[in-house]
Amino acid sequence: MIRTRLKLSSVFESEALSKIEIPFFQSDPTPTIRALTPAEVLFDGEPQPAVLLPCDHYADSEKLMKKSLALQAQLGPVFDITLDCEDGAQVGREAEHAELVASIIGGEDDRFGRVGVRIHDFNHRSWRDDARIILRNAKKAPAFITLPKIRSVFDAAEMIAFVEASRRAFRVIC
Repeated sequence: MIRTRLKLSSVFESEALSKIEIPFFQSDPTPTIRALTPAEVLFDGEPQPAVLLPCDHYADSEKLMKKSLALQAQLGPVFDITLDCEDGAQVGREAEHAELVASIIGGEDDRFGRVGVRIHDFNHRSWRDDARIILRNAKKAPAFITLPKIRSVFDAAEMIAFVEASRRAFRVIC
């Protein structure tokens, strides 16, 4: 069975659609369409980089945060730590929890710079305060900020714009 590849680059304007592959088989005159994987599109026959799966450990209480940092110090930077404001903060004590998170980021136990945060979701009243407190008070920028429970591109855009504006206002260098 002989298989040939036909790329439809001139037929479609969209780059993604131009990478659809139509295999033809001599014994089957009816073509079938198979979508290419992202790796096939991105690397188009080139060697692909090694795949490194992310490992992210969530810590929501001070005890678990310190335990996670100690484990990371012991094992090395083989996993990231997410200090969790969303599920970690007690109701009514969100600002205090964000202060705790800020005190840990860039502290002496943050040896590899692989500590990030998860702030409250867009519909919670504390997400802006989380971002402000952490970016203003942390000794250095968090490795990442997780925006949970995004329901629309507009929510994400507003959160990102606020975080970026806060980062610039507090002169946080990433």
